[in-house]
Amino acid sequence: MTDIVKPPRISVDGEMFGGIVSHFSMVELGACVVENSGEGMRQYGSLIRPSIGHNEPYEHGARKVLRRSYEEFFEKGKDPRQVAYEFVDFCDGIRGEEKSVKLTGVNISFDFPFIREFLYRFCPDRYEVIGYKGYEITSFADAVFDLPLGTLSAKRAWERIKAYPKIYERYYPGALTHGAIQDSIDQAKLLLALEEVQLYRRP
Repeated sequence: MTDIVKPPRISVDGEMFGGIVSHFSMVELGACVVENSGEGMRQYGSLIRPSIGHNEPYEHGARKVLRRSYEEFFEKGKDPRQVAYEFVDFCDGIRGEEKSVKLTGVNISFDFPFIREFLYRFCPDRYEVIGYKGYEITSFADAVFDLPLGTLSAKRAWERIKAYPKIYERYYPGALTHGAIQDSIDQAKLLLALEEVQLYRRP
């Protein structure tokens, strides 16, 4: 299996103050190249200073997920323009001759619009490096195990992968930390594990 398919895939994870694009800030971005080089996945990540102000900065439930104070993102987060340009530089560094990279993740339909809007707002001359589509890893898991779409979560996919002990031991990341960079790496490992399971299950 090759290290990187073309166009290259980047596993991404974003953390937001809420679930409405252009209304709640994305305050953390993590990404890694989906590759199986054995030398660690190339990665990028940063906290982001909030860019959209509200009297109530957190949507219901977001504070519990983020587990950080609103003030911490202001104090430790980078300027959003800096993060946007650093991220597209990261994408440019691995896309080769391809026009864009593919973004993949768990619940990518939630993260992708935030990331695309973030880049459009803060890096408008280069935002198209991520293209227009995000690819859902759990939907791929459903296909690998011949299940209806929407059946498997990441946790349930790992439970299925246990039936292939060598693959499970090689890729299973352990307890999830719920930080953007580590989540992106864990998602990439899940995708690589599923691709190997698919080879075993292929007639």
